[in-house]
Amino acid sequence: MKRAIACVLMYAMVISVAAGGNRSAASVKGKLNKKKVTIAIGKNVQLKVKEKGSARVYWSSSKKKVARVSSSGKVRGYKKGKTVVTAKVKRKGRTKRLKCKVTVVKGAKSVLLTNKNGKRVKSLTLNKYDSVRLFAKMTPRSSNDKATWKSSNNDVVTVKNGVVTGQYVGKATIRATTYSGKKVKVKVAVKAPTLKNTLKDTYKADFKIGVAANTWQMEGAGAYAKAKELISEQFNSITMENQMKPHVLLSSDNVEKGKDTDVLINEANLEQVLRLASDNGLKLRGHTLIWHNQTPEWFFHKGYDVNQEYVTKDVMRLRMESYIKKVLTYCQTHYPGLVYAWDVANEVVTDEGDYRTKSNWYRVYGDESYITDAFTFARRYADKDVKLFLNDYNEYNTDKRDKLYHVLKNLYEAGICDGMGMQSHYLLDYPTLATVKVAIQKYNQIDPGKIEIQLTELDIHTPNTAVATQKKLADKYEMLFRMLTDCKRNQKINITGVTFWGLTDADTWLTDFKGEASYPALFGGDYAAKPSYFAVLNVMKPE
Repeated sequence: MKRAIACVLMYAMVISVAAGGNRSAASVKGKLNKKKVTIAIGKNVQLKVKEKGSARVYWSSSKKKVARVSSSGKVRGYKKGKTVVTAKVKRKGRTKRLKCKVTVVKGAKSVLLTNKNGKRVKSLTLNKYDSVRLFAKMTPRSSNDKATWKSSNNDVVTVKNGVVTGQYVGKATIRATTYSGKKVKVKVAVKAPTLKNTLKDTYKADFKIGVAANTWQMEGAGAYAKAKELISEQFNSITMENQMKPHVLLSSDNVEKGKDTDVLINEANLEQVLRLASDNGLKLRGHTLIWHNQTPEWFFHKGYDVNQEYVTKDVMRLRMESYIKKVLTYCQTHYPGLVYAWDVANEVVTDEGDYRTKSNWYRVYGDESYITDAFTFARRYADKDVKLFLNDYNEYNTDKRDKLYHVLKNLYEAGICDGMGMQSHYLLDYPTLATVKVAIQKYNQIDPGKIEIQLTELDIHTPNTAVATQKKLADKYEMLFRMLTDCKRNQKINITGVTFWGLTDADTWLTDFKGEASYPALFGGDYAAKPSYFAVLNVMKPE
């Protein structure tokens, strides 16, 4: 028994000693602040061991003729070549070795910047997203000194290994600093590319090219002068992003004065929109008459009072008719022919392929018949040449697409709807263009070559402005427009319009909606054309 106990105690001591040894080894910590450095002859660099605790550090150089290191870790270059500096970190008899590769160069006496042809560069002008390679020319020739590069403003200009790229319209300075401490700089101006063609002229034989905007951009006051100019120059159709939605056009005076058969509208708001479109020579796409969102809650309640219960289906129908009649009549009386299309019902189907039952319209009606009523009234009061659309998002997903097809087919065959509005909010990698094409072909089957199809709110969420990412965006836009023109010209599908949702990256709704910055547009916040713009134009260039 005693012998057994002794064995157990001895085993425990062995385990304890082993554990103590591991703790000792593990207690030697630390890491170098640099693993690889380049210095010029006669120059210094400070190495440090971080997070070493109470351990001591001993420094050494493998080639002292090339570089030496002091007891404090300061490395000084003496001769052109390479060496390895080692830091021995010691604590309680344990040692950890950390190594740094050191390159010593012969410093330049002077440096200047040149282009690829060897010509000296003192200043530089770039188009946005264009790149130019600069070279740091050292003297004497025997010098093997190198330069590090830095931009004074990476939002305007970036530089990597001498490659300078314009990112945003503005000015910045590029600086090159040699390891020997010589410095040189060049001033860089980034400008907007000259636009020789326009979107609307490029696609005039195929379909309208539109953009969603707001009244302040159309008025063009102050900082928005460029917005107004760009809209008028590039587009032949305008959709108001918010200012023709029910919450803007339905007057709050209804709460005090409204009647079920005489709904009051904000004629002044409508007048402003119509006048601006007319003054800028743009056709107007109405968006939107009936929507579950951005429609005042009081519009659905008795006495236009949210504290009272919902009105009956019959009363809601009267209010709907009065509202649609007044809006369409005002447009056609004061600006005949200006509004060429309406999104009559917007987002009536869920992603699961069901009717949107949580909509106030559905709740008051008790079913989806409000959709048919909306198109019936719109067709009754719209001029015969005005086109009426069912509009929705994720319209390419199978379940939702098939349900929308069913709704659209019934409306179209009843003679009260002219086509499908495909909102077309995309990601860089979703949906595939094959999926979008299948959806277009599906809707076209209702009446091949006659039913109208429009992309009504096109944007592609892009999370950064990196050149590679923006090229990916440009490629997707180009492939999309190649597919659309093929559908139009070769498959004879009646695509009649493409509207971009937002003029510039600075205007996009996606930044708020996604909770992260988005850069989906053809134009940057500086109003300069991006690669995506030229990609869309490139589709129509002769092969």
